[in-house]
Amino acid sequence: MINVSTDGTVTTLYEEDFTDVTYSFRFQNHDVMEALAAVTQAVELLGEDGIDTYAGINPNYAFGQDEMEIFSLGIEQLTGAEEVYSGFPDLGTDDMSAHITEINSEEPDVVFSSCWGGDATLLLEQAQANDMLDNTEVLVGPVLYGSANDVS
Repeated sequence: MINVSTDGTVTTLYEEDFTDVTYSFRFQNHDVMEALAAVTQAVELLGEDGIDTYAGINPNYAFGQDEMEIFSLGIEQLTGAEEVYSGFPDLGTDDMSAHITEINSEEPDVVFSSCWGGDATLLLEQAQANDMLDNTEVLVGPVLYGSANDVS
């Protein structure tokens, strides 16, 4: 069978479940590249010694869970940072305040999010309204850029 994937970013889609991917073609990067790029960006901005804690708000399905796991492994290996919160809101949720409140109470150095589309816009709007962006050194994520202009 031939598989052509235009937007299948999770490695569990093929790399982990099927050993022979000879006829699978992917036209986009996958979660390992995205999550580790976010780790690299955080370390470049704050330095290895500037990151003691991190948190995450990611979608509650394979994409978000896998990206958070990969980000965690990467940032812990490079910095020794400790995870202080990991939340997984459902896709299409209309309220992320519980997750933002948790992050505000922990004040991590880095927050990672793979939320995208409307979820990313909602996260950024509610994070800004509840001072999460002021309580965190840096917010990184592979797909947040698409919603950056939605926040006033």
